Amino acid sequence: MKIMQHELGKFIQSGTIAVFCIILRDFIFRIDVDLRQSEAAGQMIHSNMKLRSAEVGQTVRLRIPNVDRGKADLPNILAVVLEEDEGFYSLGSLAGKLMYKYTCNEFEVCRSFLIKIADVPDKNISLRKAVAELSLGGGQGFLRCDCTTHCKTARCKCRKEGFECNSRCHSGRKCHNIL
Repeated sequence: MKIMQHELGKFIQSGTIAVFCIILRDFIFRIDVDLRQSEAAGQMIHSNMKLRSAEVGQTVRLRIPNVDRGKADLPNILAVVLEEDEGFYSLGSLAGKLMYKYTCNEFEVCRSFLIKIADVPDKNISLRKAVAELSLGGGQGFLRCDCTTHCKTARCKCRKEGFECNSRCHSGRKCHNIL
């Protein structure tokens, strides 16, 4: 800082304004760069504190994209960390091992251990299929049957899938697939 003041003083005394402006511009640029670097460092520290890394065996809450779930399904599923490889995590749910690897910004670590690694079936499954298996409503969309035979046979979509008929099925017709 003192060196810059000394240099500025020399140029002011000699009267060369153009050189003075160039040095002033460089000085302001250096200060701006230093400020931006310290801001970026602060943001990195804050980001690292916010995103906790997970360890093998920890339960995590994985957000489900809207296109992969039905309207009545929950927005998250619970999974357990099976392995970690350079910041990428293999996860498993009660429906099976999820096919893709996830980064720590795609899930939140739970405080308690809700799922054990032993509870995960040994089959690879997509997130959409895992959501459908864990869903109360059968996953994406709702089943409708439109039966004309009172839902007595296995031709009824609802009966075939093991669900009861609902209000969207064959409105006003008799149905034997309702409790």
